[in-house]
Amino acid sequence: MTTMQMFTLVAGLCLFLYGINQVTRNLQKLAGSSLRHLVAKLTRTRLRGFVMGIFTAFGLQSSGAAILMLIAFANAGLISLERSIPIILGAGIGSTLTVQLLAFKIYKISSIIIVVGYVMMFLLKSRTWHYTGRVIFSFGLVFLGMAVLRDGIAPIQNNPAISAMVGFVESAPFWVAVLGFALATLFQSSTAVLGLFLTLAFAGIVDLHISLPVVIGANVGSCMIGVIGAIGGKAEAKRIVWTQLLMKTFVAIFLFAL
Repeated sequence: MTTMQMFTLVAGLCLFLYGINQVTRNLQKLAGSSLRHLVAKLTRTRLRGFVMGIFTAFGLQSSGAAILMLIAFANAGLISLERSIPIILGAGIGSTLTVQLLAFKIYKISSIIIVVGYVMMFLLKSRTWHYTGRVIFSFGLVFLGMAVLRDGIAPIQNNPAISAMVGFVESAPFWVAVLGFALATLFQSSTAVLGLFLTLAFAGIVDLHISLPVVIGANVGSCMIGVIGAIGGKAEAKRIVWTQLLMKTFVAIFLFAL
């Protein structure tokens, strides 16, 4: 690998992670206060809580961020463990919607998305449309980062060392799950981890059949932000976090046992 190829890979990774971060921040600014109000209002029934969990996690681009919101409500005495469980289940589904967007190979039109978002940011005066433009622009950066990563990975696709590493990965699903867990904990986002994995799959480096261990590990790793956020919180907030962690851990054990 040449120095330029290495910098291309790092630049693509930086663009991708920065884009994910900016999507989250701008969606919070666009709808953060509304989400807080709606979550407090729509947790009266299990079905409403479940649906709200889906939209909250998608709106915040992270099930971990949705759990942090639940922690804030629990510390304020606004929500109980019983009402939080449907939201946790819905948040797990909502956080996968962004990954589905990444899987559509929209990176091929990332330049168009960036231009549209930029024009909306600077020409539309309405606060809502301005931040909508920021969200679109940030998504464009995510997809551009994927494209740059893919271009940087392509030249090393047939490298013997890479082939040996991929062979080890395919024969050791447990360690793949551990890697997914570690990266999701580091990035505080399972979406970022799965997006990186999709980029490797698009480049032909790995096969999609080894995706399950990555998903399992990243899914559990995304809980760590909630565990950290609950430190020093009330007992109800800690119960919510540990319930989420235990649920995802049991699912992971069950899937590995199949």
